[in-house]
Amino acid sequence: MAPSIHDPDSRVPTWVPYVQNNIGYLLSHTTFPSSYGYNINSNYTIYGLNIGQRLDIQFYVFNVESGHTDCRFDFLEIIGVANASEPGNIIKYCNRQGYQPRIHQNLSFTVIRPRVMFSFKTGRNEARDGFFFKYAGETMFGKCVK
Repeated sequence: MAPSIHDPDSRVPTWVPYVQNNIGYLLSHTTFPSSYGYNINSNYTIYGLNIGQRLDIQFYVFNVESGHTDCRFDFLEIIGVANASEPGNIIKYCNRQGYQPRIHQNLSFTVIRPRVMFSFKTGRNEARDGFFFKYAGETMFGKCVK
C-alpha cells in the first residue's frame, strides 16, 4: 500500500503538498511564502508507513513566533517518529533556542507508528513565514492525496 496524506480539517486548508518524483514530498502551509494565520490547529498525516523504516526530513525554511521558553504558542510537532537525540514519540520544533530544526541539513528519524502526523499550532499574537520542508522515506513514493 502506497502512503497517502490527509488533512482532516478541510474547512481551513493549512497544508500544501508538492510531489517530487523520486525525491520525496515538499510540504508547507497554504500561504507560504507569506505569513501563516492566527489560531491554527491543523494536522497532516501520512498513512501506510512501515514501523522501523527511515523517514528523512530536510527543512528549507522554519520561522515561527519566538520569545517563549516552553514552545506553547507557535510550533510544529512530528508525531510517530524517534531518533537518537529524541527517543520519544513526539519531536517538537519552535523558535526557542535548541528547539529549532537545522536548516538545509538532513534529519533522519525512525518511524515508530504506522502513520506519522505533522501538527502545526499557532497563537493569536504574531505570524511569521512558517515552514517549508521535504520529507522522504523508503516507501514514501506513491500517490499523494490531500
